[in-house]
Amino acid sequence: MRIIMGKQHRDRILSFLRPGTRMLEWGAGGSTAWLAENLPPGATLTSVEHDPKWYQSVRDHIGDVPNVRLLLREASGRLGANATIEEEDSKPLRSFVHAVDGEQFDLIMVDGNARGACLRQAQSLLAPGGIVMLHDAQRAWYDDAKKIFTEYGHIGSCPDYPSPHLWWGGNTEPAAPAQASGELPLVICFYTNNTEYEIEARKLIESCQRHNLDHLVAGVESRGSWEANCSLKSEFIHDTWKSCGRPVLWVDADAILQCSPELLRGCDADFAIHKCRRWQFASGSVYFNQTSAAATLLQRWLARCRQYPQVWDQENLDLAWEDTVAVHPLETRWLPEPYCRIFDLYEGRSPSAGVIEHFQASRRLKAKVSHTASLPAARPTTSLIAARQACRPRSWLLSPADGVTIRDSLAGSGLLNSSLLKQVVDAYARQTPPPGKVLALHDGLGAFWRLLQERGYEAHTLALSSNYLASAREFCGDRIRLGSPTALPYPDASFESAIGLGLLEFLPDAELDQSLLELRRVVKEQLFLIIQTNPDPEDRWSRSPRSPQWWTTKLQAAGFQDLTPDTRQIREDVLPMPTGIIASAFRKTNRMAKGRGLVGSGPTWLDRFRLWTRRGSGFTRDHSPVLREQ
Repeated sequence: MRIIMGKQHRDRILSFLRPGTRMLEWGAGGSTAWLAENLPPGATLTSVEHDPKWYQSVRDHIGDVPNVRLLLREASGRLGANATIEEEDSKPLRSFVHAVDGEQFDLIMVDGNARGACLRQAQSLLAPGGIVMLHDAQRAWYDDAKKIFTEYGHIGSCPDYPSPHLWWGGNTEPAAPAQASGELPLVICFYTNNTEYEIEARKLIESCQRHNLDHLVAGVESRGSWEANCSLKSEFIHDTWKSCGRPVLWVDADAILQCSPELLRGCDADFAIHKCRRWQFASGSVYFNQTSAAATLLQRWLARCRQYPQVWDQENLDLAWEDTVAVHPLETRWLPEPYCRIFDLYEGRSPSAGVIEHFQASRRLKAKVSHTASLPAARPTTSLIAARQACRPRSWLLSPADGVTIRDSLAGSGLLNSSLLKQVVDAYARQTPPPGKVLALHDGLGAFWRLLQERGYEAHTLALSSNYLASAREFCGDRIRLGSPTALPYPDASFESAIGLGLLEFLPDAELDQSLLELRRVVKEQLFLIIQTNPDPEDRWSRSPRSPQWWTTKLQAAGFQDLTPDTRQIREDVLPMPTGIIASAFRKTNRMAKGRGLVGSGPTWLDRFRLWTRRGSGFTRDHSPVLREQ
């Protein structure tokens, strides 16, 4: 029985299992069988399931295991669709949610239906010092339930089972193990020469010496502004981390260590940071382990700081983190407030004494080290704050509208289409539910690809130039390939289905014929297409759109049959779109019209293709040329 969970997530769960651990799991399955095989001596597992057939399958698979209790608590009514916000309706699952009321557990895994309700119930079921874990923690509809806990950690998407994230927290502030082993990180910092920051740095050095902490504090020349000096932080950390060969803890020059940072002794997380006001990355204290995932985060942070030196370094770090966890299993440890305590800001969350105290010298020194007026911090959006409070990234790549002065090149027009893209993915999921292997063809690949990944698909896509491929691989890894729709670089029947948006209508006839043949070759079942069919009233298009009937004939000739011929109903009920849009599924058939699909001469795909953007209620064309092969 397959466990639907990535290896890094499984390893983290196992790390919390100790002899005698009492574990609860909402949602039985392959994880139940896997846990039954890996329970340490004296540990017990209680797994609760609501589906009778699935319960019996799990029961038959694991058999009778003395330390495993499998409970069936059937739903009293119809359940909402899986992997959507509808699954959060807990009314039919009251007996499932309350199956073990009154008991106590050391470790709770929430991985079934009604996860928000289960999380809330877990608060009363956790034993002192217990941990609750949530799978698929990237979904926004779990946010409110997660906020009732103190967050401890987060792991991003795993390469062997992409999209889901793992989150964990508890009822109390995390404490350092009584007998922690391993080394403490090297405390590092720089200060600007010939400024008052030298005086501040001496205090930091003295506090490190007082607690016998290894440290490296160096002077650097000013870059002319406070923001530019701060942007050097990522470069200094990266170079020091690379040269010293051990975990590092950056501490701002205007801070002191009140005691040894024991929570970080032997810390196996890739990255650790405190979120001020429970959402804002506070880069005054930041930890990087000697891991490949930490290296990826550092490199992305460094690249952003070099490209945007006037953006505050913690904002660049926030963006780099979001990009990284979307496609890498970066493990983040959320540090409690004492590890980044602002001397005059009491957040009301931690009764503990301060560990690292910051004195905010920038309030009085910022103007002294800057030749130009300092820039204010970017104004965060409510979506950013909500996501960070729930310890998750947002659902698509970032733009200036998200509160930063950065436009991610991967987002393309798909970023502006975020609302449209989500509707497209929702409609596609209703036609072809996840999981599944899907080929995504769209001009704004970053956002579209991520939305499909988050929904639970194994999404693959194309890059039309080597320049784009180099950038996109940072996010999509080996799931993006260089190619053309007329010569798809995939074996026959590689995908269950393919989905296209704003693409096929711009191909010359001969290239379109060949592209449809290629799509028929690489898919096992069907296409899902979103196609513009009405002329542009402002005459901004290089060619006239074709009618729905033209497209139906063309697809039939290529070997596809329309599964949803009533495109009006699809358009209005499934995917609300402007008039003149086809949103339809086409099934692969065994027959094709003869004499179709020959490649002709004339303008190439790259010559004809232009990016789409959606503005207001209609569509416009962005006439910026696509990157070409050099």
